[in-house]
Amino acid sequence: MLRIGDFSKLSRISIRMLRYYEKHNLLKPRYVDEESGYRFYAHEQIFEAAKIRFLREAGFSVAMMEEIMTQYDSPQEIQRYFQIRMKELEEERQRISNTLIRLERAQKLLDTEDTFMKYTVEVKQIKGMYAATLRSMIPTYEREDLVWKRMYSILAEKHLDITFAQPQNARAYFFDEGFAEKNVNIEIATEVVGSYEDVEDICFRQLKDETDASVTFTGDYSQITEVCMAITMWIKENGYELDGANFCIYHKGWGQCDNPKEFMTEICFPIRK
Repeated sequence: MLRIGDFSKLSRISIRMLRYYEKHNLLKPRYVDEESGYRFYAHEQIFEAAKIRFLREAGFSVAMMEEIMTQYDSPQEIQRYFQIRMKELEEERQRISNTLIRLERAQKLLDTEDTFMKYTVEVKQIKGMYAATLRSMIPTYEREDLVWKRMYSILAEKHLDITFAQPQNARAYFFDEGFAEKNVNIEIATEVVGSYEDVEDICFRQLKDETDASVTFTGDYSQITEVCMAITMWIKENGYELDGANFCIYHKGWGQCDNPKEFMTEICFPIRK
């Protein structure tokens, strides 16, 4: 069983929305402790959560999602809902092109639940590193660039002679209890050679070694939801629990490559038995 915070991270649905979906009978916790009120979800519910997340991103109302999730048993029957929605979106293609892309992804997921199987989950001992770090709040996950720009702006303004590790070892750590819809608590880190004094918001420090469930994938960041699904089921099958802030390692990303199809990213969740 997964605590609501852990399930929120893995499903990428905020705790607030999990409670909202529970209220509307869309995604109820498998177990609620009567004394503490703590909510627990089964690992298998990650599939239901993924469907709800993609339906929401495709623009379906809660009432329509409830109808789809409760009255139809097969992806084939659900397709007519998507066909209706696709027709509506075609009439407004220019205004909502991004929503169309999400709808197509939702269709793909509803056709099969085994898309996550293409990802290989490994137990890795991720070595710590001496790094320049900057912790901040950002509006959404998509605006992580704001923190990186802030770091390099400070370094440039202070004319600091910093030697960065080669190849680059850049990471982003996420400290919210669950998936955050806004005001994301993030810390970026990039490995440096030598020793330096802290400057403004930048802290130079040694990051610890960690044991992680890790998936490395190539391509754009739209795959992260499926990667988290793979890690969820691997955790269940191998008897692990989450143990700390999850993070990304950017082996190849913006700055080294302009084509998102060539990005190489490692998603890491600290684990314990």
